[in-house]
Amino acid sequence: MAPSRLLGVCSLLCAWSVVTGHPCSLDHQGWADCNGKSLLHAPSSLPSNITGLDLSFNSLVVPRHGTLLMHFPSLWYLNLSSNALLALSPAVFSNLRALRLLDLSSCSITYLHTDTFKGLGNLQTLLLRNNSLQGLEVPFFLPLKALFHLDLQHNALVSVDALSLQLMEAVPQVRLEGNPWVCDCAAHALQQWLQRRQAVQVTCALPPGLQGREVAALDSQDLGCWMKQRFPRWVS
Repeated sequence: MAPSRLLGVCSLLCAWSVVTGHPCSLDHQGWADCNGKSLLHAPSSLPSNITGLDLSFNSLVVPRHGTLLMHFPSLWYLNLSSNALLALSPAVFSNLRALRLLDLSSCSITYLHTDTFKGLGNLQTLLLRNNSLQGLEVPFFLPLKALFHLDLQHNALVSVDALSLQLMEAVPQVRLEGNPWVCDCAAHALQQWLQRRQAVQVTCALPPGLQGREVAALDSQDLGCWMKQRFPRWVS
């Protein structure tokens, strides 16, 4: 695009937000910045073909049923961080099939429905750090066929089941640091998973005797696991 034409587009878009009377700004790449505007909803006057939307630090109301941001099917990037979302309903993002990055950090999320991420088959980055998740429902991973980076740092996870770990094997980058992991025998699967991925930053919160120890560096005895030895049965 010629510089003069690009300048004209930029000027038009800069003037657009003033004319429409909402507080968001839109750049020439089709990214809308609505950060920290005390919004309850995304402004309906935003162009339907925007590819990026920053709604962080607002007061968004998420529908209990149906989809969120149904008028923006072309989104590649969506930042919803620092909104009090608490829980997300099934298929709330299912209309955003082009989405590549979803930021749900610092949203006080306590629970994810098994179908929360239904329809996000192209999602590559999912940021869930600084929430209050206590467990992971296995099926929530299933729609995320293209997931490359999953950030679960600083939640309330004390353990994770073997099936969830198996599904996370397909995700090249997984961050689990800063959770209050309980290092008992139930953590043996997590320990093995961390060892395979050479991730040594994940540390124990409990029991007190293991607090601060790297989970991957522990052995079965540290975890309180005594593996049963199998002896051959003598046949007379």
